[in-house]
Amino acid sequence: MELYACGTAAVPPDQAKSLVSDLEHRIIPTDLREFGHPRNFRKVVVLLSPLDSMTLGYFDENDILPSDPAHSNHANVIYVRPPYLMPDVSEMADVEEAAAHELQHLINFRIRVLDRHLPPQESWLNEGLAFYAQMANGFWTQRDVLKVKAAASDPGWSINSLVEGDRFLVRHARVAYGRAGLFVCDLVRRYGSSIARAVIRSPGSGLEEIDRALRARRPSASVRSAFAQWGADLVTSGATPQRWVGRLGLQHIQQASLVSAVTIRSDAPPWSSPSLRVRPWSQSFVTLRSSGSGALRVTLKTKSSSLFVALVATSSEDLARPRIAWFRPNVKGIAGAQIGNFGETYDSATLAASNAPALGSNQVPALFMASASVTPSGERQPTGH
Repeated sequence: MELYACGTAAVPPDQAKSLVSDLEHRIIPTDLREFGHPRNFRKVVVLLSPLDSMTLGYFDENDILPSDPAHSNHANVIYVRPPYLMPDVSEMADVEEAAAHELQHLINFRIRVLDRHLPPQESWLNEGLAFYAQMANGFWTQRDVLKVKAAASDPGWSINSLVEGDRFLVRHARVAYGRAGLFVCDLVRRYGSSIARAVIRSPGSGLEEIDRALRARRPSASVRSAFAQWGADLVTSGATPQRWVGRLGLQHIQQASLVSAVTIRSDAPPWSSPSLRVRPWSQSFVTLRSSGSGALRVTLKTKSSSLFVALVATSSEDLARPRIAWFRPNVKGIAGAQIGNFGETYDSATLAASNAPALGSNQVPALFMASASVTPSGERQPTGH
């Protein structure tokens, strides 16, 4: 690889040497391993350059497939801010993380567009894969913390709604990048890094790419079921990419994800929710707690075939061992689930509702209502819905 600096972006020799070493021996090999090796892939050029107020790095497709030859470098070039212009104290980590991120975009474009003659990948999925590139390389900067916190605090954000452009990104970049990135990380956590390579090579666009890649691996798998499972994972350890980052505490993220919390009393009438609305490709969470102990029974009512809902019971002392029950509505759209030892073994239970419409269908919000009650231990359980 080659490293250049533009104008005032020059760096001291020791920083330049360290950066070249990390790129050559760690970052470039890692990205090629995780995302695939494009045909005729030669050296990578990293250009350190002052960039605008939001941009830490970028990749220009015109350098690979020139639509404007006069302004193309005709090479594998990625552009990154120099260390002294990075926003965090860990300025070298910011530079290297941005390089790992942009290198994914470069590899992705070469494989899809040049090698396989496929359309460029949808922005949200491309950015989600680039977020995973950061995790795969072992980075975890303050920028990542902010994205994950934003994603955790807004589970109602549709993962595929990212729009390129300064006006959108100024307001929504953190949540859009965070939600897409965490979903891709959860896919890799479940299916291994080969799923990232398969998605890049898959025909179609966005969600369809993921669906094709999953079904090729396992006929019963789908992007809809994977998204619903991620919804359940978000209640527990799936809220962070902790396979790669072990030092991030879950508490602030998990609590931010739980958009409403309800305490169920065994000596009071059953709790009933208002009608709850879930946008396409987003989630909604309701956490239930009890003032006593006993059996928790939850009834769900919905007419939305795109809605997947899990009841995730957890103990604050052991988030890694949840009990998960999936609601399976009958022909009337009613389903029930029950958790024993509620208030003892499990101190909370969360309704994780994910709206994953069939691909090609109308992408409309899903509606549901829920009711819950706790029967004290030893009392007879009610039957029916």
